[in-house]
Amino acid sequence: MEITVTQISAREIASLLVGTHALRFGSFTTKSGRESPFFMNFGAINGGADLTRLAGWYADAIIQIHRTLPDIIFGPAYKGIPLAVAVAAELARKTGADVGFAFDRKEVKDHGEGGSLIGRPLEGGRRILIVDDVLTAGTSVGQTLSWMKDLDVKITGVLVGVDRCEKASDALDGNGTAAVALARTHHVRVDSLTDVKKIMAAISSDQGLVSGSGLTEAVKLKVNEYLGKYGS
Repeated sequence: MEITVTQISAREIASLLVGTHALRFGSFTTKSGRESPFFMNFGAINGGADLTRLAGWYADAIIQIHRTLPDIIFGPAYKGIPLAVAVAAELARKTGADVGFAFDRKEVKDHGEGGSLIGRPLEGGRRILIVDDVLTAGTSVGQTLSWMKDLDVKITGVLVGVDRCEKASDALDGNGTAAVALARTHHVRVDSLTDVKKIMAAISSDQGLVSGSGLTEAVKLKVNEYLGKYGS
């Protein structure tokens, strides 16, 4: 069970997050109920060029990390949906492999094709790689891993854009970061393109990113206090 931060440039990722306003500073409540002074919303990366750039980084990481490509890229609803589609397309462009994509619905559809899953079927022992935007307490990804274990598939790993380096939720096994707890609880490899500490360092070292993001010294202090409380 490996937990890896890839060699994708944190500064490039920070530039994309700041440029699209996907990274914001203020007062936010995370899904895990934590009051956070920053929030990363990959839904703000909603242009074709920006999404292709982001998906290219995910594809590069998958090629670097996994000796055998997955059969399917799975994206949990909702933020993972465009990621799964775009990453599968980028893998096809970069490698020529016909990697499928799939995602779930929040609610089961009771008409038309019905069901809760869309895309290439999760069956037949297919290798599945889960992609998501941000890892906070591991709640969302953990839920996906829990129901997927009952399917006839092999989960080869989880790849997120940014690891917030926070303590795991109570639903996961043991202390440490959410990434470590996910790996331990579900016996799966967990990787991220970068983490929040590298993002903050990249922004702090670039005056243009500092100005564009609104990262003042007061905000930086609040972020450090938050990570001191919830970080691991």
